Amino acid sequence: MFKKVVSALVISLSSILLTHKANAQGIINLGNVEATSPKSFTDLGQLLTVLLQAVIILGGLLFFIYLLVGGLQWITSGGDKASLESARNRITNALIGLVILVGAFSIIKIIETVFGISIISGIKIPGP
Repeated sequence: MFKKVVSALVISLSSILLTHKANAQGIINLGNVEATSPKSFTDLGQLLTVLLQAVIILGGLLFFIYLLVGGLQWITSGGDKASLESARNRITNALIGLVILVGAFSIIKIIETVFGISIISGIKIPGP
């Protein structure tokens, strides 16, 4: 069932990113892309920006789902040591994935700052 949910999320997210309007309510800013068809990306930079945004969003969703499944597995383990250990490993792996995702995002933001370029500028971090 987990694989079906992940497959459905990937298909949904990719179809939204490739066919939806350029601005998704301020969450993802695709720049000046007028997405009327999947062939509307005029250069490789725009395509890479959208793909990086999709990977980060998908990674966050997968983290949440994986953590939720691990928590449910922990609750329903019923004291079984093997099931409890499996749930603990699942939660640990989800947290490691989140650390990797945040690290990758941070590296991209550092590269943007140092070189003065915009790689994934559509994803905004609210600040003071």
